[in-house]
Amino acid sequence: MPKKGISALALIIIIVLLALAFYEYQKLTAVRNLQVELEEARVSHFSWTGLTVEMVIILYNPNTLAVNVGEFHGVVYLNNIPIGEILTPPVKLLSGEHIEENFAIQAGYIELGAGILKAIKEGQVNLKVKGTYMLHLPFGIEYPYTFEINKNITRSTTPE
Repeated sequence: MPKKGISALALIIIIVLLALAFYEYQKLTAVRNLQVELEEARVSHFSWTGLTVEMVIILYNPNTLAVNVGEFHGVVYLNNIPIGEILTPPVKLLSGEHIEENFAIQAGYIELGAGILKAIKEGQVNLKVKGTYMLHLPFGIEYPYTFEINKNITRSTTPE
């Protein structure tokens, strides 16, 4: 193969790799732009050792690209005391789409008690979900993306 042919082939390979890298960068940016909100948390079941807390998270994709969010693993905190773990399946969010993710955690009374005592002491309730989901890239590469959702409830200081 003449030198000119090798140079053209190398240039084509470089252009393809740059285009692929740009596309993957766009996907990563799209994941970072996702809006995640804790919509609801409610107690659904009591047992001898703890209770079940059902939660709803709303995911919104404001991007022009669809986003494939891999499996999410997270920890739920009550005033920075871990009270349970969650694992959600992978999900695809189309451009401009809202998705509601429902999950439940089993929270032990000891962890809940510590979180409630801390809430009373601080005068506010902070519910936090902190976790990581995997972004699947070509060639079997997985990129872990971490995020945190906070919801604060403060007591009113004005008389009613």
